[in-house]
Amino acid sequence: MKGKKVYVLILNWNGWADTIACLESVFQNTYTNFQVIVCDNGSTDASMDKIKKWANGSLTATISTNLVIGRCPKPIAYTEVLINDINRGENIVNEPLILIETGNNFGFAGGNNVGLRFALAQNNFDYVWILNNDTVVCKDSLTELVNTMEADTSIGICGSKLMYYDTPTKVQSLGGKYNKVLGISNHIVDKNDSLNIDYVVGASMLVSKVFIETIGFMQEDYFLYYEDLDWSVRGKKFFKLAYNLNSVVYHKEGASTGGNTKDKDNKSKISDYYSIRNRVFFTKKYFKWYLPTVYLGLVLTIVNRVRRKQYSRVWMILKIILIGK
Repeated sequence: MKGKKVYVLILNWNGWADTIACLESVFQNTYTNFQVIVCDNGSTDASMDKIKKWANGSLTATISTNLVIGRCPKPIAYTEVLINDINRGENIVNEPLILIETGNNFGFAGGNNVGLRFALAQNNFDYVWILNNDTVVCKDSLTELVNTMEADTSIGICGSKLMYYDTPTKVQSLGGKYNKVLGISNHIVDKNDSLNIDYVVGASMLVSKVFIETIGFMQEDYFLYYEDLDWSVRGKKFFKLAYNLNSVVYHKEGASTGGNTKDKDNKSKISDYYSIRNRVFFTKKYFKWYLPTVYLGLVLTIVNRVRRKQYSRVWMILKIILIGK
């Protein structure tokens, strides 16, 4: 008997090499009842052509030698779906790999929402596994996630045990905690602290169909960062959040955006902008009475940017404080 139907949703933006490495691992997982959706967010590096070549067997994925990952059989049948057709559910797609070009960079939420709309239009699934393209998954990671969700149907989102790709024995995240006073989020790395998570980290989220239908899509105003926190906060009114310690996913982190929790001093400007901008945006939306302390924290952030001689970012932060963008 087949298990519950899962769509594996991967968002690509100018990161085809990471994406095909991710796909290589996904197509070797032990769970059998799944299809993969790759949404390309307006890439300019011929990503879709590269992904097709990989599926046809003419392009090889590169995966760290620290991880034991084989090669899945090729070719892999795929179909291309036009973005204007994603809401038409009359044509059920049966190929294991579905490729959708969004035509623009709609950000993390916007790009993934395209895939979610397609899945809902197909109306033939139970869960969607939202998976960062800069991840490599263990073979039983999806099976473990589904088992957790099936054991407790009140769970709306279940996350994985995220490990650092380059340091695969080091835990990156077991869920997240949110500090309302400062408006910042932090990854949990100790399993004893993860019994009451505030949000599921967006690099690996198994989301139930009923959650999507009840809560709606991810909030697209963020563009980058805080979307997973926002979705979790909205969802916690109706659903439980969980993570599975046995669902192991290796995460490169920040491959597209230049954001990295291990090297915060060298965060890219775009990553820095959205992490700060959305700290204010999220606080205004849910915890506006904490805005004074969040702004005070941003003053300290300015001091840090001066210390790093990142003077152009000082005005960027002042603009966020003064006009919100």
